[in-house]
Amino acid sequence: MSKVAFLLADQFEDSEMQVPYEEVKKAGHEAVIIGLLAGRKVQGKQGKAEYENGDGDCGCEGFGL
Repeated sequence: MSKVAFLLADQFEDSEMQVPYEEVKKAGHEAVIIGLLAGRKVQGKQGKAEYENGDGDCGCEGFGL
């Protein structure tokens, strides 16, 4: 399966992130959150979704680039 990157920062639109993220995972792909600071949680505008950034080691490998 593929590795899919989601680029996020605080105050993202919850509904625009939740559905694609869950669908990617449901399809068996690896969903990777990439933010400004590794290991930091980011929260949506509505406070309905919260994700933690990866560990900072997210080179191009595995993303099909």
